[in-house]
Amino acid sequence: MHLVDCFVDVFTFVRQLTAVDSEPMSDTAVRQRLDELLATKAHLATAGGYQSQHYDDAKFAVVAWLDEKIIGSDLSIKDQWRTELAQKHYFNTVKGGQLFFEKLSALDQFDAFEMDVREVFFYCLAFGFHGKYYTDAGVQELAAIRTANYQLLMQKQGVADTKAMWFSQQPMAGGDADVGAKPQGWALMYGVPLLVVTVAVAWMRVDLLGLIENLVKTL
Repeated sequence: MHLVDCFVDVFTFVRQLTAVDSEPMSDTAVRQRLDELLATKAHLATAGGYQSQHYDDAKFAVVAWLDEKIIGSDLSIKDQWRTELAQKHYFNTVKGGQLFFEKLSALDQFDAFEMDVREVFFYCLAFGFHGKYYTDAGVQELAAIRTANYQLLMQKQGVADTKAMWFSQQPMAGGDADVGAKPQGWALMYGVPLLVVTVAVAWMRVDLLGLIENLVKTL
């Protein structure tokens, strides 16, 4: 069991929710569904030996990601969502775009449990989180952060980090815009080719390919 397993359903739900042809849901319904998904798998973290802080940090990353995903979408609820972010509800903050990277940089690369937390942060980055790096000026730094964390996770898995080239490319500019829901030419997920994400995950954890495949089907 890996910590990211606690959030697979959330990743999938948000991807489905923000897909172009998704069925509309009310703000209340979305929040209730997220409450259910987050609560349902929380016990897996404890069963896996993770401390509450490990789960909370990983949850923070996912919540910051889903906030950005929703307010950057074409959903009718996005304006209402912006006034009451999920991160405010769960963590009493509206600074997720900044705190995400502070928490990420504070993780200990020599602690196995915190490396699993880092894995959750990495998925949020791979699935398009920009946070404070949402402008064109932040593209290079965001790409460097993504690459650095990919390399750390490769080293954890004992895989040659020459494969880090997969995530060295720059994401597409566009702020909070959801380019993943509107592919042009090559299928893109927030500026990162889906093939790139799939290959990277295959090198990290083969058993998580199912997650990527499910997400790809929602595009």
